[in-house]
Amino acid sequence: MRTTTSTAPNTTAIVTGAGTGIGEAVCERLAAEGVHVVLIGRRAVVLEAAAARVGGTAVVGDASDPGVAARAVFACVEAGGGVDIVV
Repeated sequence: MRTTTSTAPNTTAIVTGAGTGIGEAVCERLAAEGVHVVLIGRRAVVLEAAAARVGGTAVVGDASDPGVAARAVFACVEAGGGVDIVV
């Protein structure tokens, strides 16, 4: 498995299960590296709080739902790029 973290301008990441635990920790690490993080999770209050802490974008819903996945990709595009990292 290859792992890469980039601090290049306009780098974006989608992180699923991002509201708590390992997902939240991944978001914190990526954000610290300068990556714009799009957080996906099912619990709105928890997810939005995590997104606020890391300066990311919350997409509430189940990542297995194609509509939620599409909203996350759109959020990456709006942030200034495409999808560079998926966790």
